[in-house]
Amino acid sequence: MSGSIIEIRVRGLRTLNDVKLPLRGLTVLIGENGSGKSSLLEACEVLRLAMDYPFVDKFNKVHGGLPALLRVGATELMIGVTCQKADRGPIYYYDLILVPNPNSSAGFEIREQLLVENGDVPATAVFSRVGRIAQVKSQKQPELTKLDSMDERATLIAAWGRSFGEPWAKDVVDILSAIDVHVPFDIHPKWTTSETASGSPRASNIVQPTPALLRGAGNLANAYYSLRNRRDWPETLDYVRLGLGAHILDVTTQPDPAGGIIALLVEDDRYKTRFPATALSDGTVAFLAYVALFRLNNRMAMIAFDEPETHLHPELLLRVVGMFETLGRETTVLISTHSDRVLDGLTNPSESVVLTDLDESGSTKLIRPNAQTLERWLEGYRYRGLGDIRADGHVRSVLTRRS
Repeated sequence: MSGSIIEIRVRGLRTLNDVKLPLRGLTVLIGENGSGKSSLLEACEVLRLAMDYPFVDKFNKVHGGLPALLRVGATELMIGVTCQKADRGPIYYYDLILVPNPNSSAGFEIREQLLVENGDVPATAVFSRVGRIAQVKSQKQPELTKLDSMDERATLIAAWGRSFGEPWAKDVVDILSAIDVHVPFDIHPKWTTSETASGSPRASNIVQPTPALLRGAGNLANAYYSLRNRRDWPETLDYVRLGLGAHILDVTTQPDPAGGIIALLVEDDRYKTRFPATALSDGTVAFLAYVALFRLNNRMAMIAFDEPETHLHPELLLRVVGMFETLGRETTVLISTHSDRVLDGLTNPSESVVLTDLDESGSTKLIRPNAQTLERWLEGYRYRGLGDIRADGHVRSVLTRRS
């Protein structure tokens, strides 16, 4: 395992004025549009991006720069994380702070802090950075206490962990690099998309090693090529059949006659033929992508997914919820949803669900279900689940506990 994400802290990001989200197993975000669900997922992606070089260039290109994220009236954007490399190992507290600064080439200044809590020893600062200067405590070079003239485009955590090989910083880089944020798979049939569109899960792939399903599932054929070459392939095929039916005989990859390219095919006993991915329904392709995500990406420190209900029939969606709950036993899982069916399929909604709600100032508040109240509603009114309660408009009677 790369490690685990224990808590996310965000301040000054759109509606996220000041929130702390403890994470354990599967966490399911619900709430109205614009209440901060997707912003929490984007904060996770910014943390992952901060482990790359050059962070500033990528941040400006992908996220639109600091003005696109900074809350109106906020003086800084802070994204913090509590994480751990292994059970009983050190606990790391890392804060990334971006402060508007017209004198900086990026238009903002990077500030960072890393604290380590090791056993009974109180949290100790490993480094504290403001702009181009940092105070540091090096394990490899004890005489080194200060860094200056730092690269404005990069985070210190990435340089300290990768280039200098500082053990504690390297642990944090390994963990945050293994944050895996996904959006709904773009699996529309080719005839409904632009002629120049590429990267679809239905597309053929140039054969190459595939350790994980990529965002968008554009490497789905390669993902199944890799899964078929693992010893546990029969178990993966069982997951496919569990959702799509026992009539699915196999999922294969077929080489293109020109060589170097493979296509994904599904063998269906009902029709005595193999169907290419281009001929499969949206829901079938989506479910195949979820199985690949579940089987390949389970070593990540966090898997986050926005609106997993897209393209899926309710029964298939329940299978996916079950996979996310299973993943939650191994790693941190964070999903955002508008689906009542997702809520109804949760084994323990009082522990999993978090409502993002806006207060009078437009700031996000995180609220969890009251377990006793939820149980009374389910028993007294014979609701199917929390989603059924929400569909009837009573969710605020159940979600009363601040996260």
